[in-house]
Amino acid sequence: MAAFGLLFLIACLIVIGIGVVVGIVAVAALTVLIALGIISSSAAVGIAKKSPSAGFLTLALQVGAALGLLAGSAVGLIATLVSDSSGPIAIAVGGGAAGGVVAGTAIGWLVHFSACAACRWLRDNVEIGGLGAGNPTRS
Repeated sequence: MAAFGLLFLIACLIVIGIGVVVGIVAVAALTVLIALGIISSSAAVGIAKKSPSAGFLTLALQVGAALGLLAGSAVGLIATLVSDSSGPIAIAVGGGAAGGVVAGTAIGWLVHFSACAACRWLRDNVEIGGLGAGNPTRS
């Protein structure tokens, strides 16, 4: 019985440790987004247009572009270092960054489109608290 208790304690500590790490990563990511102004500009767009969807679209596009810039730059640098290219590294990194921004923005647009489609499907097909699918009083 003591062995089971010890295993349970170890499992609980591992789960708590994973939760702490995930929380630290989430706080760090949020701090970076706030420092770059991505959160505040997305909120400003949502408030100015009086549409939460516009704010989420802005957020998805900005986060996609920022992550695409980083990923594209890294891929360009790695490709230059791995290949026996005689060209300057700056051109490869710049090209990778440009491609990454385009791809990241496209992915951000797709994420927003998918989230909106999922929200519409949930609104039309799932009943929560008397509102939703099959409720004749729903407007």
